[in-house]
Amino acid sequence: MCDAPPLRLHHINLRFSLGCEPDPRKLLFAARFAEYDQDTRTVWLRFKSHGGLTAMFTEKGDVLMRVRGPLEKAKSRACAIAAFVKQRSEPKAHFLNYRVTALNLSCRSAALFVTSFISCELGMDFVFKRQESVNSV
Repeated sequence: MCDAPPLRLHHINLRFSLGCEPDPRKLLFAARFAEYDQDTRTVWLRFKSHGGLTAMFTEKGDVLMRVRGPLEKAKSRACAIAAFVKQRSEPKAHFLNYRVTALNLSCRSAALFVTSFISCELGMDFVFKRQESVNSV
């Protein structure tokens, strides 16, 4: 059995959409720490004000970020990223929708609990991909 509270997630990969197509060049100039990958045409931004959070932006407005901590923390950081994009580069940006794409948990029973709890309580369509080997950080 796992002694930790089941919603204490170690790492969450959260994918969400901004509802717009932000200009990668504007994002690069607006952020202090940014990197543009020409092959994949994606922008990596590092937000020091949000605990060293790194987010990847695609041209279609999809964002993938990795967060350590509970799901509520991930959602609040996603809102903060959307606000940053709205203020600095794209007035139409807003936090459109999201899904959890990966969980890294301390035990498997927590993964089963989280899956049922989130789908019932929030009524949202989440996609979970459990990792077999878990490395606690």
